[in-house]
Amino acid sequence: MLSQPAQLAQATAQTTWCADVERCFLAADVPAALAQVARSSTLQLAELAALVRAELAPVARLSVASLVTLFVHARDATAALIKCARTARQSTSRAACQQFSVVRAKCNVVWAAGRA
Repeated sequence: MLSQPAQLAQATAQTTWCADVERCFLAADVPAALAQVARSSTLQLAELAALVRAELAPVARLSVASLVTLFVHARDATAALIKCARTARQSTSRAACQQFSVVRAKCNVVWAAGRA
């Protein structure tokens, strides 16, 4: 990762996260699949945190710090998706189901753009 330009590392991380979340939407148990993505993101975040504490060149430290920010946002977005998916599954509320559908559609758009 440190040998790649920061923008490439960020684009790869975002594309990978979107692909992982998209696969979750196709799973039989969406909340459980999303929980696995959340665990994976937490592990990756811990590895990046350890890396940022190591001796790094200033440019490399900025690259790692930007990835930490990206992974924190991904972790938070995944947590929100888990909550939304659980609410939609447990609720007969049309609003909860519509909210989950909107979030899912937005992720599909991001994923399709990344694959293009």
